[in-house]
Amino acid sequence: FSSDNLLMDTPPNKPNKTSSKFGIRSKNVILEESFEPCDAIILIQDGIIHDIIELRTSDDETIKSALREWDIQDYGYSYVFPGLIDINMHLNAGCEEDWE
Repeated sequence: FSSDNLLMDTPPNKPNKTSSKFGIRSKNVILEESFEPCDAIILIQDGIIHDIIELRTSDDETIKSALREWDIQDYGYSYVFPGLIDINMHLNAGCEEDWE
């Protein structure tokens, strides 16, 4: 089984900006259980993560169903991971005048 072949055989969906049901696919998804990137599809409905399909451990029918029923947007090798916050702030919130 090759998830790449399965995904390539399915015509790509055009991103639908108004869709409340879509998926993000990347070959570099970082999941909570591991720091190793995996090939996965994150399914999002109404702004909430509905499911995460890790392609190497999912059966063909689960993947085909997601491709049929969801607007999947492929981000290639971009990294997708939860909760990154840029804490490098340059903001003086009422503190001393000379603060940097």
